[in-house]
Amino acid sequence: MLLSLGKLEADQILEDEGEISINCEFSNSSNWFDQIASEQVFGAGGIAAPSAITHK
Repeated sequence: MLLSLGKLEADQILEDEGEISINCEFSNSSNWFDQIASEQVFGAGGIAAPSAITHK
């Protein structure tokens, strides 16, 4: 979902708020992205390495 914002909008939100919070209505989950996480997503051409975090 972070990719749908686009890098420019994500950077602006990070500058204004310090983090990006995305709520998924389908799975009823929330995800937070800081500057480092955003760079990992957008720095890899939009393809992030698999996370070590698992969701139950």
